[in-house]
Amino acid sequence: MQNDPAAPALLAGLTPAIAELLGAPEGELGLPDGAKPAAIAALLHGRVAPALIIAPTPAEADDLLHSLPIWLDPEQLDRLHAFPTRETAPYDRQPPDPLAVEARHRALEALAGGGAIVVA
Repeated sequence: MQNDPAAPALLAGLTPAIAELLGAPEGELGLPDGAKPAAIAALLHGRVAPALIIAPTPAEADDLLHSLPIWLDPEQLDRLHAFPTRETAPYDRQPPDPLAVEARHRALEALAGGGAIVVA
């Protein structure tokens, strides 16, 4: 998906409100699923530090991974990585999927290198 041209203007108003709420001692941010990509993008707006976004389920991580590009700055799109779930249990005798292992390795390297946005 492409970055929405209206997203920067929307995020400009959203960022201070979220930052103020999260900075409060009792700050808590409960959002419907559809608002989470915009809120995450607002928190990441203009930042170059690495970010690890942990979703409660693999399906929600996948939804975030596909929704975030609409809201992120265009220069942040190259920094977005997926950290795929492990398809096999650790005690299974099956080897893990090599593509998933490679994607996880790339995501960890990007985090270690700084500036990555990883969705797990």
